[in-house]
Amino acid sequence: MIIYEATVKNLNALKTDGKKLPPYKELRKQYEQITAEKDKLYQEYRKLNQKVRQHETVRANLEQLIRSEPEKDRIKEKESSIQI
Repeated sequence: MIIYEATVKNLNALKTDGKKLPPYKELRKQYEQITAEKDKLYQEYRKLNQKVRQHETVRANLEQLIRSEPEKDRIKEKESSIQI
């Protein structure tokens, strides 16, 4: 419904300006160009999104390692205090 209303608004604006619609072939060519650009950008988006997921995995792994190191130190301290 929103697309329909926007289309009607644009067509009415063209009528009041006295302009004609561009030829169908020209519109089709523009549509194909825009679609090709959209596809290219979507492929870039997917690649970047995959990189982001990889970085998030690395970050999570590093955080887990950092958290586990103090625990290992505490365990070593407890073991050494028990042996004394």
